[in-house]
Amino acid sequence: MNLATTAAMWPTPQTDSFRSRGGERRDEKGLDRMARDWPTPMANDGCKPSAGNRKTADLTHAVGLWMTPTARDHKDGATTLANTPVNGLLGRQVLVTPMAGSDTSEPRRTLNPLFVEALMGWPTGWTGFASVATAWSPWLRRMRCELSRLNCWPMDEAAA
Repeated sequence: MNLATTAAMWPTPQTDSFRSRGGERRDEKGLDRMARDWPTPMANDGCKPSAGNRKTADLTHAVGLWMTPTARDHKDGATTLANTPVNGLLGRQVLVTPMAGSDTSEPRRTLNPLFVEALMGWPTGWTGFASVATAWSPWLRRMRCELSRLNCWPMDEAAA
């Protein structure tokens, strides 16, 4: 059994997947019930193999039963390689990575401070510090000012 056949055994989600089924479909096992049958991950799943004496299946064992992609799955006819024989369906299920473009990404991008200030509702210049070393003092002063404008400080009712 290959990955495509195994994946095809899972039902398609239906609009009634999370409601009670009735009539002829009462005993039907939908995607929701199949997903509930999968074991819950446990803390030791990442470091210990499945224990043979457990009363319930563990996730590591259940995942091991699924087929994995093979090195020849790219030769299924879904690629543009003309001289590769067709042998599987994984390439039709997984999108082929486009070949155009560079292998490296552009230099790291940063958000425009004016955009961030507008998005967050901060005053203009709120994020513009001349030096990181001196950034804390103006930030703290601005934060106190903004909080006082929002009336976030407790006020004595007798003084008001």
